[in-house]
Amino acid sequence: LSGGEEGAYTLSVRYHHSPSDEPCMATMTVVLFPTEPARRLTRVFGPEPMDPGNLSWTAARISMPQGVFLAR
Repeated sequence: LSGGEEGAYTLSVRYHHSPSDEPCMATMTVVLFPTEPARRLTRVFGPEPMDPGNLSWTAARISMPQGVFLAR
């Protein structure tokens, strides 16, 4: 994630229906400023259990262009 308009961005994961409705574990990897080695920041969120009873998960909120992680 780099560039874009100034503001707070919410990054979420959504469970998609599968024929078996099997639960899964979701993980999100966020890379800020990937083309700038001196500023590059990688954070991994999760794992978070997902299933038909838990359809979405807000993994992170980020203020851009500063690249500051906010409280969810």
